[in-house]
Amino acid sequence: ANLESAQEIDPLTGLFREEAFLRRAAERLRTAEGRWCMLASDIDHFKLYNQWYGTEGGDRFLHAYAEVLLSLEQDYGALGGYFGDDDFVLLLPYDKDVLIDAQRRLNQCVRRFSEDVGFAPAFGVCSISDNTLPVRTMYDYARVALSNVKGNYARRFCLYDAAMIQRIEEN
Repeated sequence: ANLESAQEIDPLTGLFREEAFLRRAAERLRTAEGRWCMLASDIDHFKLYNQWYGTEGGDRFLHAYAEVLLSLEQDYGALGGYFGDDDFVLLLPYDKDVLIDAQRRLNQCVRRFSEDVGFAPAFGVCSISDNTLPVRTMYDYARVALSNVKGNYARRFCLYDAAMIQRIEEN
């Protein structure tokens, strides 16, 4: 079992890799009580951060960001994943206070690494109304919401709604 879990877990972040996350999130949602949501998060201009501070500095940043997600797993029964580059995902209870706390902690973490607003984290959230929807689709919806706040420093959080997909399809 340890070999399997070693392959499932990203060594830098300690979070589940993509396939393992998608599988475990689907398992979790089959028995989950209450409403859940998928939170996609990344860090604006992360490639630039790596150029400025080197990949070692970038890795320390990603590791610290992941530690916040792991602490949210502990506190809220969430499930965290790391999809490579600076793409993070969290399955967590759909609760306003939980989402505010998650954002607050992740923002605090980022400020420890850079005061530069250019490296702010962005958040996209898909509230899950149907737990049988493929987890990949929920993640894609959260990413669509996330794309709405990229590069907008006044607004760092976006909740998915179906109109967003329509706009993308129309474009």
